[in-house]
Amino acid sequence: MSGESPTGGGDLTRLGKGKAEASTADVGKPSFAWRSPRALAALAIAVIADGVQIGLLPIFAPGLSAVVDGGLDLVVGAILVALLGWHLAFLPAFVNELVPFLDLFPTWTAAVVFVLARRSHKASRTPRPGVGSPR
Repeated sequence: MSGESPTGGGDLTRLGKGKAEASTADVGKPSFAWRSPRALAALAIAVIADGVQIGLLPIFAPGLSAVVDGGLDLVVGAILVALLGWHLAFLPAFVNELVPFLDLFPTWTAAVVFVLARRSHKASRTPRPGVGSPR
């Protein structure tokens, strides 16, 4: 099985295809950006923060929710920037979380998904060495 492609297509070198064509087998697969530990941690933190802000804070701390909500937004924003780096999508997410009733939309989750999708799209468009190069 050492010569099989990851998609199970058999030995590509036996079929007369070189390494350049063999590396195009993973074009349809999700990019590394979605599978990295930092991306998964950022996505989990965003989902948990949005879940707490939308579901738990209004139930358990109705009068205190504005203070806790603002503090949680600062912490979540800082963690996401530390994990994924600065991206312009985090700014509207932070501002929307501070506006009453707009914080009912999961903006942290949407911002992280947007950042990861953009990185995945950019990574899939960058040419790889040996792919498409003349022989």
